[in-house]
Amino acid sequence: MKLFKRRGGRTKAEIPNSSMSDIAFLLLIFFMVTTSFTVDKTPVDLPKTSSRTEIEKDHEVISIQKNGFIQYHGERVSMGDIQPLASMEVSQNPEKIFLLKIDKGVRWEMVDELLEQLRLARAKNLSLPTNQKID
Repeated sequence: MKLFKRRGGRTKAEIPNSSMSDIAFLLLIFFMVTTSFTVDKTPVDLPKTSSRTEIEKDHEVISIQKNGFIQYHGERVSMGDIQPLASMEVSQNPEKIFLLKIDKGVRWEMVDELLEQLRLARAKNLSLPTNQKID
């Protein structure tokens, strides 16, 4: 004995889309909440100056600490990694600004090698930050 009798032909299969917008907004909120922005907090003792110029926010930060550690955009790298990383940035934006945070006690040979790596990468815009002297 059949309990259910089929009427007509096959039923049309449909994907329910009433909750699609809810899912999209939940994913959007999830990714907004879980995304973290890195700020370069490398401890560097910068030299002092009497004048100051602000640079754009769209820049790459390269820092060298007294102990010889080199960081490129917050990640620890070796001196040989600077040229390929900078070349990739320059190929995407030839006017890219490179902010060089160099500790006071760093040997000049390391700074010279860093500048050479950036020259090979064809980086044109270099900025060396300083602390402003307050009289």
